[in-house]
Order: sequence, then C-alpha cells, then structure tokens
Amino acid sequence: MAIQEFRKHIGGAMVSYNPEDKSLHVLSTNPSVIKRASMIGDMFLRNMRQKVLLKQRTEEAVKKLQSTKIRSGYMEEFQVRDELMGLAIGTHGVNIQQARKVDGITGIELDEASCTFKVYGEVLYISIV
Repeated sequence: MAIQEFRKHIGGAMVSYNPEDKSLHVLSTNPSVIKRASMIGDMFLRNMRQKVLLKQRTEEAVKKLQSTKIRSGYMEEFQVRDELMGLAIGTHGVNIQQARKVDGITGIELDEASCTFKVYGEVLYISIV
C-alpha cells in the first residue's frame, strides 16, 4: 500500500522495495519521474520507518494498558479439582471464552498445573460471577 502511495506521488512508475539493501527501485522512461523519486525517496523511507516505530510503540502501550487494566480492580482466585478441569474449561475453551464476554470481567488467567483460575474484573461484577 505504501509503495502505491509513493508511486502516486512521483507520477507513476514501476516501484519496488528491496529488503536486502533497504532501498526503493524506481523504473521509468521519464527523467522527471526519476528526479522526483530521488528527491522524495529518502523522506518517504524515513517516514515509513517512523510509522512502523510508532505502530510498534502504540501496540506496546496498548498491551501495557491492558495488563494494567487486568491487574486493577478486583481479582477472585479459585481452584478446581483436577478431574473437573475439562468441564471448567469447556470444549476448546468455550466456557472461558464465554466468561470473558461477561460485563465487568477484564481478564481470566488459568494455571493448568495447579488447576487455578484467576478472574479479574470490576468489584460489582466479579463477586456475582
């Protein structure tokens, strides 16, 4: 998508990206297209790197926020007998998936080794579940 945008800005040409040397290759018979490509090529690559970096930072921030949200509020921990774990989890984890959809539940963790469930949520809702 970004390469099509670059192609549009330089006025149409054959444009490809070479990941080995991290460069754009522009093919055109029009010298003005080549000149425009050389003028804005570095800026374009720099902007693309910045976009990727910002996207990564945003994803990291979202993960941190989600983990903070999970940890905040209220947590209920309980254990299930080993022979009942299959029923508690449900086929392909359907029971856990359904529990995650309940209003007020912010997260569910499962430690299968100790048969322990941790349910995170808002105080009002977690005690009801």
